[in-house]
Amino acid sequence: HLDDLPRVEEDRDRREHRGLRGQRVHRVQARAHLLLGQPVQAERERQAERDPGQHAAGDREVPILGINLGTLGFLAEVSIDEMGPALERALDGGMAIERRMRLDVDLARSGAASRSWIALNDAVIAKGASARIIDLETRADGQLVTTYHGDGLIVSTPTGSTAYSMSAGGPILLPGVPSIVLTPICPHALTQRPLVLPDGAVVEVIV
Repeated sequence: HLDDLPRVEEDRDRREHRGLRGQRVHRVQARAHLLLGQPVQAERERQAERDPGQHAAGDREVPILGINLGTLGFLAEVSIDEMGPALERALDGGMAIERRMRLDVDLARSGAASRSWIALNDAVIAKGASARIIDLETRADGQLVTTYHGDGLIVSTPTGSTAYSMSAGGPILLPGVPSIVLTPICPHALTQRPLVLPDGAVVEVIV
């Protein structure tokens, strides 16, 4: 199951401009401006999903303008020096809204769902502190993909393809590519490589 997250991006092509004019802010909670590095920004978005009543975004239609205080800035293209003009441009309708895919993640124990999350970057199944490799039977739409043998598996969105998945050797995807990436972590098999699935696929990982 997939969802969309609205984000504010630099409007590089005025011909495709979809500004924020007409969506003026009447309450502080109506728009989120995050001054965070990518890992912290992603964590704030996860917190918003767990408790939308206490955070600005949640499952509501709230544009997010990320200010890059880190080094990479994959999720935050505006630098701290550009923050003032960028905020003015956003409130003036001079930026476009870009929608990002998210993952609907369910954890099931003994066949019954026990916890659920919405992930902007990825869902990771890892072996933890154990020195042993783990076996992860992986299915897509009910069909067996493979059983990964290694330290874990990253199920990533296109946005997350520039995060942990990239560090583990996964491909970099443009945000608009409708896809899910399966990236094994330190696989103990030469044939187990990253795999790109369509965004409508239902991925099951059995530990």
